[in-house]
Parts: sequence; C-alpha cells; structure tokens
Amino acid sequence: MADMNQCNFTGRIGSLELRYIPNGSAIMQFSVAIGESRKDDSGQWIDKTTWVRCEAWGGSAEYMDRNAQKGTQVRITAKVEVKEWEDKQTGQKRSSTIFKAKEIQIIGNRKESNSNQAGSQQPARQPQQQQAPQNEPPMDFSDSDIPF
Repeated sequence: MADMNQCNFTGRIGSLELRYIPNGSAIMQFSVAIGESRKDDSGQWIDKTTWVRCEAWGGSAEYMDRNAQKGTQVRITAKVEVKEWEDKQTGQKRSSTIFKAKEIQIIGNRKESNSNQAGSQQPARQPQQQQAPQNEPPMDFSDSDIPF
C-alpha cells in the first residue's frame, strides 16, 4: 500500500498575502488558526490555537483573493511539505512546514455572519470548492519569508 500525503483541517484565516512569481502564476500564502478546547485535570476548559502556514497556487490563489479575508472559516485539504534551507547569516540548517492546498472550501465569513444577524437582506454565500493545480513551480525562501 502506498503512503498518502494528505491533511484535512478546518480553521479561520489569520493573514493572506497574494503574490505573483516571475512566470505570472499567482501564489497565496496564508495562515490558518486551528482551535482545540479540552478540560484539564481540574475540570477547567483550556483553549489551544495552532497556527499552520498554507499556500494556494494559480486559480486557487485568485479564488481566495476574491472570496476570503481574515476571520473567514475554511476547510482545507492539503499535502504537507517541509522546506529546508541554510541560514545565510549563521550557516545553520533551517526548516519550515508548509501545507500546500489541494482543495479549499469556504465555510463561513465572520463579516457576513454579523451582517446577516443584523437583519441584512443579502443571501449568505454558498460554500465553494476550488481545486489547486497538480504541478506547482518550486519556490525559493529567504529568511524574511519565514514568519518565525
């Protein structure tokens, strides 16, 4: 049986940055907050947020640019990729985990939810799904591209 590199998660978008690489392809780099609540040994609820870095390419990147904003709830199907590079200042090897989106589904938007609750007559946006391209161009990282 072959191994499968697929991750599925649901969370809220933290930041979005659309860029175009030299060949004209769009790339959206974004972060997603994944929340978890559980009780500790004393019965108190503990909330934990895990931030993951994601990328969407081509049409998926442009779809997110048109339809997503900070706080938008999304469901992502992605493949995990570890980028490795050498820090130019210290010479140390560094790595960063990126989730490359294969499918993106917008579930909800806080801004729309608030306006609908206030009696707005606008219909709610239907969830949409966008396939990411299968062949993605390689991407070079510099230290300034890594958020931590």
